Amino acid sequence: MYKRQGLFPNLPANPDVQWESQATTNIALDFGLFKNRIKGTVEVYNRKTTDLFVLAQVTRTTGFRAINRNIGEMRNRGIELNLTGDVLKLGDFTWTLNVIHTINRNKILSLGAEAEYVDGTSIVRVGIPLGSHYVVKWGGVNPGNGDPLYYDLDGNVTPTYNSANNQAFGTFIPPKFGSFTNTFSYKGLELAVFFVYESQKQLFNNQTFFNQNLTGIPVATTNKDSRMLNAWTTPGQVTDIPRLDAARQFSSRDLEDGSFLRLRNVTLAYTVPTAWAKNLKMRSLRAYVSGQNVLTFSKFTGFDPEDSNNIQLSQFPVPRVFTFGLDLGF
Repeated sequence: MYKRQGLFPNLPANPDVQWESQATTNIALDFGLFKNRIKGTVEVYNRKTTDLFVLAQVTRTTGFRAINRNIGEMRNRGIELNLTGDVLKLGDFTWTLNVIHTINRNKILSLGAEAEYVDGTSIVRVGIPLGSHYVVKWGGVNPGNGDPLYYDLDGNVTPTYNSANNQAFGTFIPPKFGSFTNTFSYKGLELAVFFVYESQKQLFNNQTFFNQNLTGIPVATTNKDSRMLNAWTTPGQVTDIPRLDAARQFSSRDLEDGSFLRLRNVTLAYTVPTAWAKNLKMRSLRAYVSGQNVLTFSKFTGFDPEDSNNIQLSQFPVPRVFTFGLDLGF
């Protein structure tokens, strides 16, 4: 499979590029239990991708500081589970559950002659996952004077902010994700409830930089977070919001748990018995009501934790949609 974007999509092209390569090993087990009342598949995979595009330094005589070259290597390995079963069967009532769960461990294996590249607030580094954040570690608030505190690379707390102390944190690409569907049916009545989830990912909530900032962002252009009411004001006060006139900097303070559980779809439907439909001169008749993106459970304080970008700044969240309809068959 050819992926033009590689690790750095916005760099000048190299005419000598080639196809990237993937070597994949899969071991799968299909099973059925209790006379196939429970069925599923377990798949273990190891996928190594080579010849990925990587930013490579070149001589300035080319007119560029760096170009894309096929020198990157990355590995994805994990396990996928797909399980379907009838949890309960009682007369005309059936409760069916489907679960899909994936655990994926991503690791950058090589970047050619280099060990790492910084890409904004992310870092591409050998030995860690793609999508890792790269910022100064937040150290809290000095209760004596309200100054913001940070960690240096030696683990010491300091009031001095220095981007040279940037560290790698987590990844915005979820290592665990999946879905599960509960389907309840009774005669012609059916209720389907579909959830999706992502776990163990971190998102940079850039909104907090603007909403908790009185020194670099004009008050008239952005609303301020109600948490600013907890800002430090008195010596000895213990709080996680510095004094209001302290300079606001990007740090791991703005990294949040982006894990979520979302009710993606819920549908209630009724299929009219065939004999009734024929009386109405129809082959079939089905009425339904459906809700899309109905509920989201997450600790993330931004608009939407289901975001493929490492930084979120007021991206419009997925809409909540309700649908009513009739399916008529003639």
